[in-house]
Amino acid sequence: MISNNTPLELVLGDKSFFLTQKCIFCDSTLGTGDTIVLCPVCHRVNHKKCWDTLKECPHCKLQIKNFSSSEDSVKPEGFQKIKYKKDYISLVIIGLCFIFAFIFLWSSLQSKLLNKYKIKAIEYYKKEKFDDAIKEFNTYLNASPHDNEALSYIALAYMKKNNLSEALIYGEKAYKSNPDLSLANFALGIIYTLDKEKIKEGLTYLDRSITLDPELIEAHEYLGEYFYSNEELNKAEVYFNNVLKLEPSNLKALNGLGSILYDRGEHGKATEYLLRAIEINPDYSDNWLNLGNIYYGKKNFEKAMEYYKKAIELDPNKFKAYHNLGLIYYDRKDYKNALKEYEISLKINPFYSDAYNSLGRLYQTSGDLDKSINCYKKALDINPENFYFLTNLGIAFYEKKDYDKAQKQLEEALIIYPDYPYANVSLGNIYYKSGQYAKAIKYYEHYLDIATDNKDKIKTYINLGDCYYKNKMWYKAIECYNLVLKLEPANVNVIRQMGLVYEGKGEFNKALQLYESALKINPDYTVVNQDINRAYNRKYY
Repeated sequence: MISNNTPLELVLGDKSFFLTQKCIFCDSTLGTGDTIVLCPVCHRVNHKKCWDTLKECPHCKLQIKNFSSSEDSVKPEGFQKIKYKKDYISLVIIGLCFIFAFIFLWSSLQSKLLNKYKIKAIEYYKKEKFDDAIKEFNTYLNASPHDNEALSYIALAYMKKNNLSEALIYGEKAYKSNPDLSLANFALGIIYTLDKEKIKEGLTYLDRSITLDPELIEAHEYLGEYFYSNEELNKAEVYFNNVLKLEPSNLKALNGLGSILYDRGEHGKATEYLLRAIEINPDYSDNWLNLGNIYYGKKNFEKAMEYYKKAIELDPNKFKAYHNLGLIYYDRKDYKNALKEYEISLKINPFYSDAYNSLGRLYQTSGDLDKSINCYKKALDINPENFYFLTNLGIAFYEKKDYDKAQKQLEEALIIYPDYPYANVSLGNIYYKSGQYAKAIKYYEHYLDIATDNKDKIKTYINLGDCYYKNKMWYKAIECYNLVLKLEPANVNVIRQMGLVYEGKGEFNKALQLYESALKINPDYTVVNQDINRAYNRKYY
């Protein structure tokens, strides 16, 4: 309770009413921030420092009794500010706590909401819905641009969509964000292996992803598939077996090992792996696709077609199955249906180079070399290091009699794979055709060292024998022709060519015997009559 005799103590603000007045004791003007005392009787104003020195009010003579220490003294303006300063600070602290708590709760809720985008995006990715995955990841990354896991996944999604430029941008961001994240190394490794100039670097990243996380199944799977596609079957087998150690029912690994065994000619074991995969999941389309491939290799086209159609039934976008159906139709010379299947395959996947290659072969067989060459070029645009495609393009140019372009393509194929038989024999044919017999001999000899097809070998032995004959390498020419005659003893062209060799050696009796033998087999082979007359005249005249 405030008594009527209690003086008031104030601290003057910058807009205080008392700023225009003077202290009644010292007669100085009051200023902002001054502490004053207001006499409770006459209401005159004094500086507090002046009031504290007085025993009575200079104006009304009110006796002052140590009011400043009195419990009844009241200091409404200044003193209360001082008194309640601690309470004010407490309120500020409490307010800040509420604000921080709100921010934390809001951030937590926002984080949970954002994580839903991320989780949903990863689910889309695993279901191979890459467009949806990219959309969700972009929403998430707008709020969390440095989440290296999300950056890695969106890089992989873009890679699956064949958008390698975007894939590279996100893959490098993920790696820079955290070089020790196995998924970032995995994503960047895959992207680099798709660039022929960065393959080695890409494989290094992939190996590092496994070092960082030996149980990263996706890395083992990819390396198995990579080495298999590059015909490094032993390396591919190691990685597929690693997958099965981590996950014995992994369908990709079972299919991969089945394919490897098939390529090695172990068809029984290959079938066992694929049937095991089918038993685990009969709705996995790759099981049926690869089983179809085994029966296609066995020339059991009916079974192969059945399994390819089963794969398509389970996955209508199985572009490889459509392509392989096209191969069956092609082998049956049903070019109309083969064309249809190839076109469906390319409609689903416009970047499937094998389909362009097969389409090129179809046009080449049909005699449309311009369309054939165009298809081979498209295949090479997608896969420029494929020696099969380079060889086929070279052969198409050869058939078009554009020997310079043919030679260029075949030489590029042999730089990539020097032991590819058909590139060697085709380049040999070009040199043979142009009369460069020494060069032709080199490629024919290498072809015969590596080829397994007797039919093609026969043609090559004949041409090689001719090259030896042209270079007067008589004994080697005879050796080649004898090898042909063991397989085709009635080949009158080779018998006549053998006669020419002996005639060149000056062994006219042997030459005449061979000419007559050829004429006996084919009496209509009249060119031999000229050979007989010539050899007879050379012998006696």
